[in-house]
Amino acid sequence: MQLTKILARPCTIRDAEMIFNWRNLPNIIDLSTKKTMVTWEEHYSWLSKCLSTPDNSRVYILCYDKDDIGICRFDSTSASDAEISVYLIPEYWGKGLGVPAIINACKQVFCDWPHITFIYANVLLSNTRGYKAFIDSNFLPSQSGVLDGHNQLKLERTVR
Repeated sequence: MQLTKILARPCTIRDAEMIFNWRNLPNIIDLSTKKTMVTWEEHYSWLSKCLSTPDNSRVYILCYDKDDIGICRFDSTSASDAEISVYLIPEYWGKGLGVPAIINACKQVFCDWPHITFIYANVLLSNTRGYKAFIDSNFLPSQSGVLDGHNQLKLERTVR
């Protein structure tokens, strides 16, 4: 899979309904920390806040060819750290797109946030496919190891 085939484009409020529908898919709920559906009001409020605070959150729509296939969000957690949250919609699972999506989204946020040195991923212990995708995307287990039922992984910026 060529990395250039996956694009991480900035999310806009026009993407709200699409993301809302994705977020409430049963397969996505199963992989989420909260394990519950969200209401339109909760979702719209969350997305509006993320989009209005670009110094704190960056949201990207993951695209393959001309299709929107998932979402990736980065939240700034300190002056030099960010946390990643990412998923592809189920019809794109198992096609080798997760790793290039993670790699390209991380490259994009490193460009958009030049102050970020580390990106952390907190992957549910039960999400072995997600864990492998992060490992294959050059994330390493962090010193924290397992935290609150999640494997914590870390990616360090290699070039400034």
